Amino acid sequence: MSDFKLNITNLSVAYDKRQILHNISFNISSGQIIGILGNSGSGKTTLLNTLTCTLPSSATVSGSLYWNEFQLLHNPQHEKMRGKKITMLPQQTNTSLFPLLKIKEQLYLTLQAKSHTAKKQAEQKVLEILTLLHFDNPQAVLDSYPFQLSGGMQQRVCLALCLLLEPALLLADEPTSGLDVIAQNELLQLLQNYYKSRNTAMLITSHNPGFLCRIADSIIVMQNGHIIETGESEQICQYPRTDYTRQLLAASPHNCF
Repeated sequence: MSDFKLNITNLSVAYDKRQILHNISFNISSGQIIGILGNSGSGKTTLLNTLTCTLPSSATVSGSLYWNEFQLLHNPQHEKMRGKKITMLPQQTNTSLFPLLKIKEQLYLTLQAKSHTAKKQAEQKVLEILTLLHFDNPQAVLDSYPFQLSGGMQQRVCLALCLLLEPALLLADEPTSGLDVIAQNELLQLLQNYYKSRNTAMLITSHNPGFLCRIADSIIVMQNGHIIETGESEQICQYPRTDYTRQLLAASPHNCF
């Protein structure tokens, strides 16, 4: 997988007569994990939707978004990167899986659509990913329908779907939402294991500072569409500079370093 650098400069987004993002600027490169911390309504999801080119058609976007030397904003090639170089782990996993297809069919179809892989090779690749994600009984999962799996297991399957695409940049929107503490810890381990085995970059949004403190190299704090604080994870979690960040940390006192 070739290295990349994504430069985001003065990114602003508005729709429905509201300004959602205000002059967002930061960089992310191969091998980095960056956390985006903020409450609901802070602009985290809009930021990810901008990166995946899935904003509403009514949205107005300005600024610059460079993937290496290529400007992505208002570029038809941007949409083509979704599912190839950029992949997003959705927040609502229960609506991201086809209810009438077994898990194995969904995984095989995803892989075959990406690379026209032969069925036998697809089966082998799927088993490799499921092993990497520590599925206790991969075959039982493959033979299941989504409704037969727990929320945590559905999250793992969605992560497997993303990883089969071998993205350069993996986006995760509130990946711990709806998961209990055990499932959150399992997800943390899965993401870290994959990160160590690849040169993938990750951009992870969450309102849970403890989760981001444990997985991210650095954290960007957002409030009302603005970046109000950035720094290394340890610095943000132990020495926050703004009252807003301190409030977020106080709401999750047992999960940080």
